[in-house]
Amino acid sequence: MKQDIVELNRIAWNRVADHYATSGHSKLTKTFDYFYGQLKPKCRVLGIGLGTGIHFAKVLVDSNFSVIGIDISSCMIQIAR
Repeated sequence: MKQDIVELNRIAWNRVADHYATSGHSKLTKTFDYFYGQLKPKCRVLGIGLGTGIHFAKVLVDSNFSVIGIDISSCMIQIAR
């Protein structure tokens, strides 16, 4: 049976979730620093395609922001929790 691109994407990200979470691919960047600097105190942030949220969501949560992450990979979401 032919799989659609969304399902193939989900499968691929689920397969690499553990490696991705520990590999350092999601380091904080100058772009994130700029975004972070524009936020109002204690605002809500929606992360689409946030993956594990490692680094980005942690900084926001530790700074008293409310973060909701959405991702196609159930494994990435499980790691984020």
